[in-house]
Amino acid sequence: MVRGVQGERSVTENRDLESGFNGSIPQSSSDVTMAMREGLLSLDTNTLLNFYRYSAQAREALLEVLAAASDRVWVSHQAAREFWRNRMNVIDDRKSAAKVVTEALEKNLRAMQAAIRTWAEQTAVPEDVEEEITEQLAGATADLRESIERESAETGTITYDAATDSVVRRLRPLLQGRVGPPLPVEEFHEAVETYTQRVEQQIPPGFADAGKVGQPRAELATTWSGASRRWRRSGEVCRW
Repeated sequence: MVRGVQGERSVTENRDLESGFNGSIPQSSSDVTMAMREGLLSLDTNTLLNFYRYSAQAREALLEVLAAASDRVWVSHQAAREFWRNRMNVIDDRKSAAKVVTEALEKNLRAMQAAIRTWAEQTAVPEDVEEEITEQLAGATADLRESIERESAETGTITYDAATDSVVRRLRPLLQGRVGPPLPVEEFHEAVETYTQRVEQQIPPGFADAGKVGQPRAELATTWSGASRRWRRSGEVCRW
C-alpha cells in the first residue's frame, strides 16, 4: 500500500507485487532476448579501452558484433572523455605487458637451466641426457616467445597519434553521431549526487558498478543519466 498526496487530498493506492521494484527483479529470458535485439547498447569507458587490451582476434569479434547493431550503439560524453584521457596509459600498459611476460620467460629459463645442472650433477645424469633436456626446455621457451611476439606484432599499428592509431580508426566510423552531448553543469552535479545516493542505498540497477576498477563515479553517474534519458526518448530498452 502506498500513501501519497494528490493536490490537497490524501489518497491511498493499492499496487501489485512487482510495481516499483523492477530494478530488483531478475530479468526473464524474454527480457534478455528483447534487450539484446532491441536495446540501447551503452558502451562505458572500460569497453572502449578494452579495444586496446584485447588481442586482434578478440577486437575484431567485438567490432563485428557492435557493427551489426550500430544503430543502437551509444557512448556518453563522459565515457568518451575518460577514453581520451586514459587511452595513452592503456597503450603503454599493453606494450609493457608483452615485455614483462617475455622477461619472465627468460628468467624462468635461466632458473630451470640452473636447476637441471644441479640435478644432473647430484644424480650423475649422463651429459647427453642433460643436454637433451636443456635443449627441449630452450625450444619450448623459444616457441612461447615466438607466440607472444606474433600476438603482439600488431602493437606497431597502435599509436598515440589518433590519425594513425588502428583502434581509433576502427571506432571512428562505428561511433559517428553516436556520442552523447555533455550534461549542463547543474545536471552533471545532480547526476553525480543522485548516483551517489543510489550507491549508498544499493538501489538497482547500476549501484554495483561503483566497485569496478577504473570507473570514476562521475562517469558511471553521467553514463547512467545520459543513457536513461536517451532510452526515454527512443523508447528502447536500456542494456548494460
